Amino acid sequence: MGKAPAFQFYVKDWLGDAELQMATSASRGIWINALCFMWEAKDRGKLTGTIEELAKLLGSTNGDFEQFLEDCKRHRFGDVTVRSKFVTLINRRMYKEQKEREITRLRVREFRSKKGCNADVTLPSSSSSSTTNNINRPDSVPEQVWNDFLKIRKAKKSPLTQTLAGVIV
Repeated sequence: MGKAPAFQFYVKDWLGDAELQMATSASRGIWINALCFMWEAKDRGKLTGTIEELAKLLGSTNGDFEQFLEDCKRHRFGDVTVRSKFVTLINRRMYKEQKEREITRLRVREFRSKKGCNADVTLPSSSSSSTTNNINRPDSVPEQVWNDFLKIRKAKKSPLTQTLAGVIV
C-alpha cells in the first residue's frame, strides 16, 4: 500500500499554537520543512540524524538548527531526543496517527486471516434467492424499460425480488 501523497495542514493549529509562535521565524521554517520530511519518512512522524545531517536536510545552517532544537525543547511543539551525536525529532500527532494505522492494519489482517470470507457461511435467504425468471414484467412498465432495469440489476449482482417488482408497478 502506497503512502498518501499529502497531509492535512491545520492552519488554525499552526497559527493558534502560542508555543510554536514564540519560536523564531527560522525555527518555524525549519519545523514546517521537518513536518514535510517526517511525512515522507520511513517511520512517519520521526526524523533521526546528526545535527549536521538534519540541518542540511531541513535547509538550515548548523547554528539555526541548534537554535531550532532549543526552541523545540523549550516550547514543546515537537519532541526532541539527543543521544550521543544523534538527534531524533518527532511530531506527536503524525507519529501517533501512523502507529494507530499500523495497529489497525495488523488487526484487520489478523481478523481476516482467522475468519476468512463470509461467502462460505452466509446462506441466501428465501426472499433474495428469487430469480428474474419467476417475476413477470408489470403491465404498466414498457418492455424496453423492464429489460434495461433487469440488465442493471444483473450488472449490480442484485437479484430481483417479488417485493421490488411490486414497488415498480
